[in-house]
Amino acid sequence: MRLRWSGAIGLVITLLLLWWVLHDVSLAEVWRQIRAARWGWLLAAAGVATLTFPLRTVRWRLLLCYEGAPLPWIPLWHATAIGFMANNLLPGRAGGVARSYAAARLPSARFT
Repeated sequence: MRLRWSGAIGLVITLLLLWWVLHDVSLAEVWRQIRAARWGWLLAAAGVATLTFPLRTVRWRLLLCYEGAPLPWIPLWHATAIGFMANNLLPGRAGGVARSYAAARLPSARFT
Protein backbone atom coordinates (compact mmCIF):
# COMPACT_ATOMS: atom_id res chain seq x y z
CA MET A 1 0.00 0.00 0.00
CA ARG A 2 2.87 2.34 0.80
CA LEU A 3 4.25 2.02 -2.74
CA ARG A 4 0.92 3.03 -4.27
CA TRP A 5 0.75 6.19 -2.16
CA SER A 6 4.27 7.18 -3.04
CA GLY A 7 3.49 6.71 -6.73
CA ALA A 8 0.35 8.82 -6.43
CA ILE A 9 2.20 11.52 -4.51
CA GLY A 10 4.95 11.53 -7.13
CA LEU A 11 2.37 11.88 -9.91
CA VAL A 12 0.64 14.78 -8.15
CA ILE A 13 3.98 16.54 -7.58
CA THR A 14 4.93 16.00 -11.23
CA LEU A 15 1.63 17.41 -12.46
CA LEU A 16 1.88 20.44 -10.16
CA LEU A 17 5.44 21.18 -11.27
CA LEU A 18 4.48 20.80 -14.94
CA TRP A 19 1.60 23.22 -14.44
CA TRP A 20 3.89 25.68 -12.64
CA VAL A 21 6.50 25.59 -15.41
CA LEU A 22 4.06 25.62 -18.33
CA HIS A 23 1.17 27.82 -17.16
CA ASP A 24 2.31 30.84 -19.23
CA VAL A 25 3.22 28.84 -22.34
CA SER A 26 1.14 29.26 -25.47
CA LEU A 27 0.14 25.83 -26.79
CA ALA A 28 -0.25 27.30 -30.28
CA GLU A 29 3.36 28.49 -30.17
CA VAL A 30 4.53 25.10 -28.90
CA TRP A 31 2.71 23.37 -31.76
CA ARG A 32 4.23 25.81 -34.28
CA GLN A 33 7.73 25.08 -32.95
CA ILE A 34 7.12 21.32 -33.07
CA ARG A 35 6.02 21.55 -36.70
CA ALA A 36 9.09 23.64 -37.56
CA ALA A 37 11.52 21.24 -35.85
CA ARG A 38 14.09 19.42 -37.93
CA TRP A 39 13.22 15.85 -36.96
CA GLY A 40 16.21 14.31 -38.71
CA TRP A 41 18.63 16.26 -36.53
CA LEU A 42 16.62 15.49 -33.42
CA LEU A 43 16.69 11.75 -34.15
CA ALA A 44 20.41 11.91 -34.96
CA ALA A 45 21.13 13.65 -31.66
CA ALA A 46 19.08 11.07 -29.74
CA GLY A 47 20.95 8.28 -31.54
CA VAL A 48 24.38 9.72 -30.76
CA ALA A 49 23.41 10.27 -27.13
CA THR A 50 22.24 6.67 -26.89
CA LEU A 51 25.49 5.40 -28.41
CA THR A 52 27.37 6.75 -25.41
CA PHE A 53 25.67 4.14 -23.20
CA PRO A 54 27.78 1.20 -24.46
CA LEU A 55 30.97 3.24 -24.04
CA ARG A 56 30.07 4.19 -20.50
CA THR A 57 29.09 0.59 -19.73
CA VAL A 58 32.52 -0.59 -20.89
CA ARG A 59 34.13 2.02 -18.66
CA TRP A 60 32.10 0.82 -15.67
CA ARG A 61 33.01 -2.80 -16.42
CA LEU A 62 36.69 -1.83 -16.28
CA LEU A 63 36.26 0.21 -13.11
CA LEU A 64 34.20 -2.40 -11.32
CA CYS A 65 36.23 -5.52 -12.01
CA TYR A 66 35.74 -7.85 -9.08
CA GLU A 67 38.82 -9.92 -8.30
CA GLY A 68 39.93 -9.60 -11.92
CA ALA A 69 36.61 -10.69 -13.43
CA PRO A 70 34.40 -8.14 -15.21
CA LEU A 71 30.83 -7.75 -14.06
CA PRO A 72 27.97 -8.82 -16.38
CA TRP A 73 27.23 -6.50 -19.31
CA ILE A 74 23.41 -6.26 -19.19
CA PRO A 75 23.05 -5.33 -15.49
CA LEU A 76 25.76 -2.68 -15.90
CA TRP A 77 23.93 -1.36 -18.97
CA HIS A 78 20.79 -1.07 -16.84
CA ALA A 79 22.73 0.67 -14.07
CA THR A 80 24.10 3.15 -16.63
CA ALA A 81 20.59 3.87 -17.96
CA ILE A 82 19.27 4.30 -14.41
CA GLY A 83 22.07 6.76 -13.68
CA PHE A 84 21.24 8.83 -16.74
CA MET A 85 17.55 8.81 -15.86
CA ALA A 86 18.37 10.02 -12.35
CA ASN A 87 20.60 12.78 -13.75
CA ASN A 88 17.64 13.97 -15.82
CA LEU A 89 15.22 13.92 -12.89
CA LEU A 90 17.29 14.78 -9.81
CA PRO A 91 19.43 17.82 -8.99
CA GLY A 92 23.14 17.75 -8.34
CA ARG A 93 24.00 14.96 -10.77
CA ALA A 94 22.66 12.39 -8.34
CA GLY A 95 22.76 9.85 -11.17
CA GLY A 96 26.20 8.71 -10.04
CA VAL A 97 24.77 7.62 -6.71
CA ALA A 98 21.78 5.97 -8.41
CA ARG A 99 24.11 4.19 -10.84
CA SER A 100 26.27 2.97 -7.98
CA TYR A 101 23.24 1.76 -6.07
CA ALA A 102 21.89 -0.08 -9.13
CA ALA A 103 25.29 -1.66 -9.82
CA ALA A 104 25.55 -2.68 -6.16
CA ARG A 105 22.50 -4.85 -6.68
CA LEU A 106 24.75 -7.13 -8.75
CA PRO A 107 25.91 -10.19 -6.83
CA SER A 108 29.62 -9.35 -6.94
CA ALA A 109 29.59 -5.55 -6.72
CA ARG A 110 29.73 -3.34 -3.64
CA PHE A 111 28.09 0.08 -3.34
CA THR A 112 31.34 1.70 -2.16
